[in-house]
Amino acid sequence: MRASCLNRLVTLAYLLAMPGLAQASIIGFGDFSGFTINQTDHNLAPTLFPAAGIASKIELTNSAASEARSIFYDTPQTISHFTASFTYQAIGNFDDGGGTCLWIENSPQGVNAITPAYDFWGYGGATGFFPNSAGVVLDLASPILIPGTQTALYIHATGDGGPTKPVNLLSGNPISVTLSYNGSHLSETLTDLTTGNSHSTQYSTSFNLPTVVGGSTALIGFGAVNAVTGNEQFISNFQFNAVPEPSTFALLVTALVLPLARLLRRRAT
Repeated sequence: MRASCLNRLVTLAYLLAMPGLAQASIIGFGDFSGFTINQTDHNLAPTLFPAAGIASKIELTNSAASEARSIFYDTPQTISHFTASFTYQAIGNFDDGGGTCLWIENSPQGVNAITPAYDFWGYGGATGFFPNSAGVVLDLASPILIPGTQTALYIHATGDGGPTKPVNLLSGNPISVTLSYNGSHLSETLTDLTTGNSHSTQYSTSFNLPTVVGGSTALIGFGAVNAVTGNEQFISNFQFNAVPEPSTFALLVTALVLPLARLLRRRAT
């Protein structure tokens, strides 16, 4: 009986420690409370479309031309291991490109970080990329100059990526984006929710994210710019999950199981 009880406790401890059961650190955009929104233009501000659960959607750029915006969650998140997901949709005229970027940063600008002008997917500008930062870019490119949309991981000014084929970010379809960082490498999957087309990237660049951003926690958010002729960019179903490191799992299991094992041994004697 006691052995059976101990086995159940060990099983429970491991289940509690599993990465898949980690609680989401950020779920959706809510009513914007807890977020800081920045924009360099005087057009209509980013708009929230409330919906049930985590489905709240933000229109980060509107149909007006040459917009630059960013939105950051005000509370820094643990970034040593994480998963993140969101749905991206771009609608409008893309003759001059544009795009969006998921930022992870500890730049001097903090939650007010924003590109000073239409440039670098909202992740940089005339003075270059932001320090102490990394970003995953969804580049709408220009169908005239650069056929095919692009995605890339940027660590400061160094980029690693390529075309998103067969997924086309210019299709107007909602695109599911899933990111996973395991402590040294980032993987990305894009899925067109209308056609079912999928594109996966295992970035070859090995990097220690806390070293890149200057800390074990960082601000999480999005930057976006639209084309000179204007386009709308939507983000919905946003989640960021800070996943404890494997060593943390072991410590948790040890902390839960050993005291219980000692108690059972005492009772057995």
